[in-house]
Amino acid sequence: MANRRSRRARNHPDDIPTLTPYLPDSAIATGAAMVICPGGGYAGLSMDHEGRAYAQWLNIHGVAGFVLKYRLGSHGLPASHHA
Repeated sequence: MANRRSRRARNHPDDIPTLTPYLPDSAIATGAAMVICPGGGYAGLSMDHEGRAYAQWLNIHGVAGFVLKYRLGSHGLPASHHA
């Protein structure tokens, strides 16, 4: 049963990892890049203000930002499985 729940957790749309590029204008691009791993809590990530907002700030300074949405594994499993 635990394997069934684990499989369901991995397939939940909110737990599909992504890497979203935010590229600066080519006129100011420095060639530098940074991977941004937003914080958050057990149930979600702060993708907007700790992801996109930081990437856009980097873009203003000519740096590419790549926002990583990483898997939390919080869907379909009780909290005690993650301790």
